[in-house]
Amino acid sequence: MNPVLNSNDVFLSLGGTDISAYFTAETSREVSINMVDVTHGSGVEWSLMRPGLKSYSMSLTLAYKVNLYQTDIEPVLTSIMANDTQATLIYGPEGQASGKPRDEVDVFIESMTGPTLTIEKDMVVIELSLVAAGEPVAYIGGGGVFA
Repeated sequence: MNPVLNSNDVFLSLGGTDISAYFTAETSREVSINMVDVTHGSGVEWSLMRPGLKSYSMSLTLAYKVNLYQTDIEPVLTSIMANDTQATLIYGPEGQASGKPRDEVDVFIESMTGPTLTIEKDMVVIELSLVAAGEPVAYIGGGGVFA
């Protein structure tokens, strides 16, 4: 098993690769509703807004030993980024035991910062910004849990 850098029970998988051991911080997880301006008529001074489509995004930070980054995650990220393809993100903030909350959604990597070497030269840090490619298979706010 790869070295665990966090002490919580988070489960995180991207493109079928378990990256839980490298997860250091959930910087942002958001399910939002895009508002639509439906204002009509003449002489109107105020916007009339209605809820539109939902969207899902997550930003996260991973930390790796350089040799494990090169073998474990770099090939996954390179494939996703180089081919502009989507990958399945599975996120379980309390692990992946039956009944625990889960997000499962196909995502695009919107941006990636790193790998950046840390003070310890054998460690690298990667920040990912992910955006949903479509409707989640499951999401925590909608009652999504592991089976």
